Order: sequence, then structure tokens, then C-alpha cells
Amino acid sequence: MATPLVAIHEVDPKQAIFNLVSDSVKKLKVMGSRVLVSVYVRPQEIKLGNSKLLLPDVVRDEDRYQGKVGLVLALGPLAFQEDSTHRFGDRIPEVGDWVQFRVPESFPFELLTSDGKSDKSRARYIEDVDIWAILDDPDIVY
Repeated sequence: MATPLVAIHEVDPKQAIFNLVSDSVKKLKVMGSRVLVSVYVRPQEIKLGNSKLLLPDVVRDEDRYQGKVGLVLALGPLAFQEDSTHRFGDRIPEVGDWVQFRVPESFPFELLTSDGKSDKSRARYIEDVDIWAILDDPDIVY
């Protein structure tokens, strides 16, 4: 059995994202069936067995632009409303959930932080139907 890679988080990534962008999120209203997510960027340090490895910036930059996991920051008023063509069942993402999505189906942009600087991990708008899974842990998907 292969040894798993384990991300080493100095702080809870969910709380770090909320702290970084919560002021900006309060100032916008997501429209329609869109979902606003902050793209998850793996930490620089990972553990492989008993060894610690540093991910190069180019790998983490790839997460920023092609990351397939995000933290739900806000939902539009029509997000996850069922109709004759869309059924979501009992698995409805909520603010604070980690989700997996298909990158080409999303609209990327940068959300300003409370100090006016750009958040280096991008935000994305995604249609509710383009979210594929709710994840317990953002590090299970690469």
C-alpha cells in the first residue's frame, strides 16, 4: 500500500480563508443559482511517511489556477433549488463546506481582502449543477 501524502496546516484552512475574505463577501450578493467559492491552495509543507517535503511555488500556483476544490463562501438565492430538470436530493452544500468542481465550468476572479490586498487564492463563481461533491477534507483531491 502506498504511503499517503499528508498536508501540514499551521492554521485551519477554512478559518484562514474566512478571516481573509469575510469583509468582502459581506459586500456582495451572489445572483441566481451561482455559488461563490474560494479556491483551496495546498500548504507549502506536506508529510510523506516520516519525511517532510516542501511543495515548489509552481505546484501551489497550479492550485490557484486549476484547483478543483473550494470553500463555499456564499450561495445565490436560487442555488440548489430543485425543478423538473435538477434534483439534488439530500446533499446540498452549505456555506463553510469544501466542494469539488470542474474548473472550466467556473468563472475565476480575485476577491479583495479586508486590508485591500488581493487574495492570492482565487475565488470562483460556479453554477450549482457544476458542483460534483461535498468533501470532508480538501486534501483528499489533487
